[in-house]
Amino acid sequence: FRFAAEEHYEYWIASQAIDWMDSISAGEPLFAWVSFQGPHGPFNPPREVRGCCDATLLPKVRTNLEGEASPVERYRAVRDPELVAPPVDPIRDNEAIRVSYAEMIAFIDQQIGRILDALEKNGRLENATIIFSADHGDMLGDFSLWGKGSLSRSAQLSVPLVIANHPDLTPGSTSKALTGNLDIPGTVLDIAGASAGIGLSRSLFDMLEPEPKQARAVNFSELGDCIKIVEAEAYRYCYYPFSGFGELLRVDGCRDERVTIEGN
Repeated sequence: FRFAAEEHYEYWIASQAIDWMDSISAGEPLFAWVSFQGPHGPFNPPREVRGCCDATLLPKVRTNLEGEASPVERYRAVRDPELVAPPVDPIRDNEAIRVSYAEMIAFIDQQIGRILDALEKNGRLENATIIFSADHGDMLGDFSLWGKGSLSRSAQLSVPLVIANHPDLTPGSTSKALTGNLDIPGTVLDIAGASAGIGLSRSLFDMLEPEPKQARAVNFSELGDCIKIVEAEAYRYCYYPFSGFGELLRVDGCRDERVTIEGN
């Protein structure tokens, strides 16, 4: 990105959010969903954040598939490098791509800081609950795979979910409860004082209790008819309807290891 940071689309998104929140009267409640574009290709952080990330601290590319690659991964491993625009070579330049990806995250962090500063200036920060999440990850060259899609890997599926600045939360606390973005609407309604959630969405505040009323035993997710996923605490099973095969992975945090492949 050759222009100043103020010309970057992430900066513009934060500015639009700030202007809108400034337009709401101080006594009125507000709900803001601020959706940043990145970190997403093209990996083009502005020059103001270039060099802010130490490449030695970033996760290294995973080059070997554990066990036999699934048919989807074999196909995508051939096709995906074409998604990275020349003159970048996805194999040769993987570290540089990962650094740019991290720099984009750093720049988004700065924009979130601008929004929090605006809330504080308007006297709203003390009563504001912040929910931070993402819709998907990026394979970033692991196993020669890029972007997102009908894939079973944690690099794509495991995304951050953070709630902050609420009086009922202990700062720095963590939970291993099974959750997902499906639960954000129920959480927002809970914060707003609603007595009931919506559909299958469950309040994350309930899941933080020692004995949640609506604890999840499994998580379900899907990408249309391309992949159906069910995940428990330590395992993830993925079924591909079009191909008629499935795979089981052992999951440990943001890492995974294939256990079996079945079907065609």
